[in-house]
Amino acid sequence: MSRKNSPLNEEDATMDMSPMIDMVFLLLVFFLVNANMISVKIDKNVKTPAGSNSKPQLLVEGRIVVNIRSDGSIYNEDGSQRLDTEGLKSYITERKAFFENKRERPRLHLRGDKSAVFRYSQKVMAAAGAQGIDEVMFAVVMPK
Repeated sequence: MSRKNSPLNEEDATMDMSPMIDMVFLLLVFFLVNANMISVKIDKNVKTPAGSNSKPQLLVEGRIVVNIRSDGSIYNEDGSQRLDTEGLKSYITERKAFFENKRERPRLHLRGDKSAVFRYSQKVMAAAGAQGIDEVMFAVVMPK
């Protein structure tokens, strides 16, 4: 059978790609809308210690980040607000309520400076424990 007599000509053999492209854009928008953006704010004044057995934390939901600087001063997650004893309690209570409303388990993520004394960490852990937070993560840097 010759091409001339064939029932399909070349124009009919092409596929219309516009529905496929529309579907790709719809899927892209769907995933962008449903994605959770997690941003970690770091206090640049805290130099975390190196830990030889450290592992990256895979669970990032529900972290109440508290920074302890070398002089023992306690700051919120991004280091913009200094917390005294009452401020620390209210900060932990507020963040705990925020995560519980999102149905996430609140956890204390303690970022202590490598030269900070442990007694400052005890103060933060006691304040978190008084609010019913029983899981504590210590931030360390992986050795190179």
